Amino acid sequence: MSDTCILYLNDTINELITSAKNTKKINDFESGILMGYYNSISLLLSQATAFGITQKLDKEIQEFVPESLLIS
Repeated sequence: MSDTCILYLNDTINELITSAKNTKKINDFESGILMGYYNSISLLLSQATAFGITQKLDKEIQEFVPESLLIS
């Protein structure tokens, strides 16, 4: 996979994580948005693992636990 694709995936996942962390669970709507972020991030990380490119992603992304978004 090209470096451009890895950079794109890194940036996209980082942006999703940042947006998710900035989402406050103040009502059902916001909780739904957070669940959407969780599902998207989880899918991208699962696909990265399936394609064997997880080790090419930033260390912070490799160590990120999507479930941490749902706790609090």
